Formats: sequence, structure tokens, C-alpha cells
Amino acid sequence: MTETAKYHEKLVEEQAYKTAIDAAITAGERVRQYWPNPLNPDFDKRKAMEIFDKSEGIGNFATTADMESEDIIVGKIQDNPLLTDHRIRGEEKHEIITESEWEWINDPIDGTLNFNIGDEQFCIATGVRKGNEMVIGVIALPAKRQLIAARKDKAVLLSFDGKILIDDLRNIETKPTATNRLLVAYDLGYTERDMQLRNVVSKVAGQIAYPKCLGSISYSNALIALGLLHGNFVMKPTIYDIAAASKIVSAVGGISTNMEGKPHDWTAPTRTYLAGRTPQIHQQLLTVINS
Repeated sequence: MTETAKYHEKLVEEQAYKTAIDAAITAGERVRQYWPNPLNPDFDKRKAMEIFDKSEGIGNFATTADMESEDIIVGKIQDNPLLTDHRIRGEEKHEIITESEWEWINDPIDGTLNFNIGDEQFCIATGVRKGNEMVIGVIALPAKRQLIAARKDKAVLLSFDGKILIDDLRNIETKPTATNRLLVAYDLGYTERDMQLRNVVSKVAGQIAYPKCLGSISYSNALIALGLLHGNFVMKPTIYDIAAASKIVSAVGGISTNMEGKPHDWTAPTRTYLAGRTPQIHQQLLTVINS
């Protein structure tokens, strides 16, 4: 690769990082207008929020807020001249296919059920991959007006007004912890929940301190990055659930793989997910799951 080409690639990555942050903040401010939490000063009762049922599983739906959030994110990407040739995938409605090796994977609201009832455990997640490597991860927490952004080997916590709250999340210490002291999140998705509970969750639950199901995989991984959870395992995640999460976990010094301990294959039709705040925790959970 020539020096000119290297410079261009660096510039593209920088613009992608800034755009992902800007898009997440703008989308976050928009969805706050629909978020019916009694303490949300931005909630606008005049806005009608439609619900759109999806075909797969139980409790699987999107809302007007999901749609508008995705439109905002895609619009921000396409407005940047350096990013207009990038592939874009949105969970709700966008699929823009190009020849570029760059791809944006957007979940406009992860945790729609929580969001719809006014719970704060929802987020906006964007992962950007180049080839088979996830190079950027952004998870916005609109309820807190904060976001986590990861690039290379660093993740930061920002406020929606741009203030740096924590400049390097690797500095949050997670001490070695016995398996029976681990606080671990899981998620069941919308199909085959009984099988997942019986075959995997029940086995893990008997060996860790406590399993938590938050209803949002990306939100769970944001808590991992902040040192508030030890790990996360998911039997049937979508690519939208884990794209940003995987990058953020690695940027804070953790490890994410599939549940067999193998690297993520971003082109696979199905996948599993296992994340640990540290390599040791990841190995502990891997041992439990595959025991």
C-alpha cells in the first residue's frame, strides 16, 4: 500500500469514528422524545409512536423511534463524502450493498421492549468493520445522555455534549474473581427461549454468583466496559446485537468470541457470543459453558 493510500485509509477511519459518534448522539436525542420515562424531560406526548410487529418470535417489534433513529444514522453516514461508498446494514430497514470492504452495522434501538415501557436499559449501537475486523464500536445510552466509543485499543465514555467523562475505560480495574462471584448477563432473543434456559442458562446459573437478563445485549456489554458486569453470553444474537459490543469489549482489555472460544465470523448466517471483562473471566465462563 502506498503512503497516499495509507493516509486515505487513516482519514476514512477517523471520519467513520467521528461520524459514528455524531450519528449516535443525534439519534439518541431524537429517541429521547419518544421515551416514556416519567422522569424524562424530553418526552413529547404529542408524538405518536407506532409499533410494528416482526415475523420472528414473541415480543419482537420495532417502533417509530427505531425507524427514525436508523434514518438519522444512515443519513449521517451518507452525508460524509468519504463514507458514501460504504456498505450499510440497519436492523429495521436499510441494506445498502456496495463493493467497499467497509461496512456499518447499526442497531437503532437495542432493547426496544425496555425503551417502549420507559425503562432506561436500552441503547443505540453501531459497529464498523473493515473486512472481517471490527474497527469501531459505539454504544449510546440515551437515558443517561452518554456514549461509549471504541477505536483501536481504546474506549472512552463521553457525554452527549462532548465532555470526556472517562478517557480510557481500561483504567477501570476488574480484579481476579472466583467463578462463583461473577455477575454475568445473558439474553434469550425471541425464539427457542425454553431450550436456551434449559440447556445453557441453567448450567451457568448454578456456577456463577448471579445471572442477569437485561433485555439488551449491547447495553449489557456497555456495563461490562464500565466494570459493572463481569461477562455476557448469548446463544442466538444477531450481528446487530454484538458488532459494536465486540469492539468495545476488546478495547477495554476484555475478550469476546463465540461460545466455543473461536473468533467471530462476521459473514456467518448465525452465531453465538461470549464476552468477559478480562481474559481470565472469559476463560472461566468458557469453561463453565462447555463443561
